[in-house]
Amino acid sequence: MKISKTDYLLPNGKELKDYYVAEKNPVCVMVPVNEKGELFLIREYERGIGEYGYKLPSGRVDDNESPLDAAKRELGEEVGVDGEFHSIGKTSVDPGFMTTWAHFFVVTNIKSSQESKVDDPTELFEGRWVVFEKVLDMVKENEIKNPFVISACYFAKNYLDNL
Repeated sequence: MKISKTDYLLPNGKELKDYYVAEKNPVCVMVPVNEKGELFLIREYERGIGEYGYKLPSGRVDDNESPLDAAKRELGEEVGVDGEFHSIGKTSVDPGFMTTWAHFFVVTNIKSSQESKVDDPTELFEGRWVVFEKVLDMVKENEIKNPFVISACYFAKNYLDNL
């Protein structure tokens, strides 16, 4: 991550001096949905907040890589599957402070890939297929707190409901 100090001319004509902006590569978040209507949900130790939380397969977009290419790579690495990728939207991570975008994809027609799942003891990663409606209930009950998961699930639900 790079932190930059900059000055802004605001839309009202006022100048904002010495404002700091974080620059970080975009992220991709995948909602893999199998033929049973389940999505792959990950339970992982979140080092930043010091507790377990839920997330979807996701990762950083490398330099000179498209969000779609990153999504395909990450899904193969984390889950060991491939499928048909459908772009369903993007959101700003923290528009007042960061330049980072999160790109969301629904993945359908799931099949095993040649990639292998991540085997990294520092990840503390455990994933399983969960009925999509149960995941939405987990969001409503505040069991899922990750804003990427919440946004991606609602983008995905909207996309899938309109097929």
